[in-house]
Amino acid sequence: MTRSRKVPPSAKRMEILGVLMASGRNLSRRSLLFRHVVAGTAGVHVTDAECIDFLLEAGSATAGQLANMAGLTTGAMTAAIDRLEKAGFVRRQRDPADRRKVIVTPVMEEIRRFVPFYESMVREVSSLYERYTYAELRFLLEHERKMTAIYEGEIAKMQAGKAAPWHGR
Repeated sequence: MTRSRKVPPSAKRMEILGVLMASGRNLSRRSLLFRHVVAGTAGVHVTDAECIDFLLEAGSATAGQLANMAGLTTGAMTAAIDRLEKAGFVRRQRDPADRRKVIVTPVMEEIRRFVPFYESMVREVSSLYERYTYAELRFLLEHERKMTAIYEGEIAKMQAGKAAPWHGR
């Protein structure tokens, strides 16, 4: 379902594009608020909860890899790992291949404490997805992947100092 053609703007199209952009911003804010509420209810900082999520995808990672995934400095990552280890959510161990590195692994028994916060959300989203055809689901997946790539590109530009509108203020 790749669409590479540009559709000429019409008043109706411009109107729906504005509504779509506003809806996307609202969804992003609600997602961020949801993650903050879950983290706060679980008694952790939202950054720490996001680090747990990155680890769940990776399985385990070095502290440097996790810092890169989360977009944190190594110092901020060390502090986050300290908090997560103290709370029992992660274990750290020296990398047997390079003793200078630390491997961080999630402690699944403790991370399962987050499950109740997501059960209702998973049910609701699953129910929503059941209403879509296979083609619609493929389109949504393609859209999410492309949006992710746009976010990653914008993050990379800012981290490289190529898109910093507030420099010099």
